[in-house]
Amino acid sequence: MKKLQDLRMVMKLAVIAGMFMVIVMLCGLLSIWGLYKTSQQAETIYKVNLLPVRDLGDLRALVYKMVGMIGLHVQAYDSASVTNAEEAISTTDKEMDVLLARYAPSIATEADREIFEEFKGNWSKFKEVREKVLQLSRLFSKDAAGELRMKELIPIREALLAKAKTLIDTNEQQAEESYQGSQALSTQLTLAMTGVFVILSMIGLAVVWLIAKIITKNLTNVLTAAEAISSGNLAARATVTTQDEVGQLAEAFNRMAGSLETAAVNQVKALEAQAAEISGVTTAISRSQAVVEFNMDGTVITANENFLRCFGYELREVEGKHHRMFCDPAHTNRGEYIELWRKLGRGEYESGVYPRRRKNGQDMWIQASYNPIVNVEGKVQRVVEYATDITGQKVAAIESEGLLRAVERGQAVIEFSLDGTVRNANAMFLDLTGYRLDEIKGRHHRMFCDVEYSGSGEYTAFWNKLNQGEFDAGPIVDGVKAVKRSGFKPPTTPSST
Repeated sequence: MKKLQDLRMVMKLAVIAGMFMVIVMLCGLLSIWGLYKTSQQAETIYKVNLLPVRDLGDLRALVYKMVGMIGLHVQAYDSASVTNAEEAISTTDKEMDVLLARYAPSIATEADREIFEEFKGNWSKFKEVREKVLQLSRLFSKDAAGELRMKELIPIREALLAKAKTLIDTNEQQAEESYQGSQALSTQLTLAMTGVFVILSMIGLAVVWLIAKIITKNLTNVLTAAEAISSGNLAARATVTTQDEVGQLAEAFNRMAGSLETAAVNQVKALEAQAAEISGVTTAISRSQAVVEFNMDGTVITANENFLRCFGYELREVEGKHHRMFCDPAHTNRGEYIELWRKLGRGEYESGVYPRRRKNGQDMWIQASYNPIVNVEGKVQRVVEYATDITGQKVAAIESEGLLRAVERGQAVIEFSLDGTVRNANAMFLDLTGYRLDEIKGRHHRMFCDVEYSGSGEYTAFWNKLNQGEFDAGPIVDGVKAVKRSGFKPPTTPSST
């Protein structure tokens, strides 16, 4: 025992491996022997029982075939058909002779041999009667041939088939008995091998337990410390009692535990700082924006107060409901709405200005972004929407656009760059002055003024004022190309006159 304890770790493991190799080799030899015996039994069943059954089945099939060939001969009225039938009968005779010769050596009992001899005798009778039937058929005495076939040939055929069936049943019964014997042998071998394996395994386990106890005795302290660390006590350390491999392992474990404790402290601090930052950002966003979370099927998970107030709902009214409840039904049937959720399902970000509908049915506009949230595996788990109500700005923009269009329809309007060159003019201005747009675009405003006025300090002050962003209005006389000069009083802004 002392020598075993003093062995190095590698040698102790080698003893365990050697023990298991001996067990495996012994079990392998027993298995090979058992397989050999089973194979011999299976070969006996195949050669003594299964092959004869196959041959007997072929004999029975040839009897049926022979009767069929005779029937074709009797029914044939032309020489070609008669010749073909006789050739087929001759071929079948040869096949029958081969099968009879092949089956004879496989007969195992005297009873089977007697039955086989009776089968051969019936076969000889069958051929004699068959020859009479064929002779009548060759002389075209078809009715007589058919009558002889039914009265004498068919009964002999039935006797042949009965003998063949008796032999088949006998061989199948012998095969069943052989199979049961093989099963019994297999069971005995299995029990024997199991017993040997159990005994050898118990011996091997006893040796392994003894060596494992020696090895693990000094590992107990390391294991206890490891369990304490896994439970969250990062200050736990293993007690070092030896300087062998286990002692060196304990020292390395203690160094690793110290590094792990330091790293854990630093990681906790970093995570706390990161969590505080994320919480601050999330809180700030939630205070200033409407926020709602969706599952990937578009149903609402939760929403903040800003969102609920904006749309006029309570949280219980929207939880589990689909995003389309916030939209005009006509909008949700469009391709772009369907594509929005497909993009989000692929993890693609989406933002823009969207029309929405409040609980009371009132239309509204939001500036929103849809943000897919993915897990560590890169799979999209949910979608967070950040939104701002811009209904007022949107309505004002729409009204301003309508107002500008109304002004353009009712007044002559021209637009200049800050250097005085024409950028654009509406149809009313062109009709009033008699120009085409291509004649004035890019040219200076002075083309519409007297030379005296355009060269004056007043004209220069006029453009300086506009460049400073000041509004100007008053009577201005511009040039009319076609007929005369016309006076009108448009308001003048830094972008148009």
